[in-house]
Amino acid sequence: MNKIVLENTRDVPLTTDLLAFMQASYSALEKLAAIGGDNFIVSGCTVSGSTATSGWMVLKGKLVPFKGGSIQTNVRIITTENVYPVGAGSETEIVYTAEFGTSSDTSENVPWADITRGKVNSNIDRLDALENLEWVQLPSVSTADYTADASNAYISKTASGEIRFKGTIVINRDAAVPLVQATIIPESYRPSVNKIVPLVQGTDELDMGNAEAFINPTSGSLVVMGGSYTIHLDNISYYL
Repeated sequence: MNKIVLENTRDVPLTTDLLAFMQASYSALEKLAAIGGDNFIVSGCTVSGSTATSGWMVLKGKLVPFKGGSIQTNVRIITTENVYPVGAGSETEIVYTAEFGTSSDTSENVPWADITRGKVNSNIDRLDALENLEWVQLPSVSTADYTADASNAYISKTASGEIRFKGTIVINRDAAVPLVQATIIPESYRPSVNKIVPLVQGTDELDMGNAEAFINPTSGSLVVMGGSYTIHLDNISYYL
């Protein structure tokens, strides 16, 4: 990308030519949007029922903030020009935004159905597919003293024998239990020997912070310290 050399330079005039050069230089970064395609969601824009939240999109190659609302057929690009007097001349600022609706200028409309999630995120999913990763949901555990909700916890195995985890397990303790069984590892994913793995725990009433979990190779039990907190599994992996 082009740049202006300002080091060891005195009395650099702030001219329109200089500003135009700067604008052209950082505008080149927008070309990276081609990685995801012409029209896609960068962040946010989460659908819930008949509405979508605010976020960021690339529409017709432009990175624009999107104002959420009730889902309609089209998303329109709004171009706003603000003109300010400057001395004997004027300054014009052009701002691009997007929202649901249909513009009279059809070139500013993009069908909502044509706007997809970014290809970068899709490519990450494809990498999982290339590794033949099949994510298996881990079972939840419920006893009279505590519950361990593993509805958002998954395990997989790569072709090289690496076991990976993702998601969270929510522990809710109803009694003073020093150790709890957070989930049960399926037999084909269990280590051959006792395994201790690091955990990242959300803050609970004891502010437990980081801790460890024990995996029993015979029963498959993932045993953790008792408490009421959330276990984050994304950092756990081991080889068989």
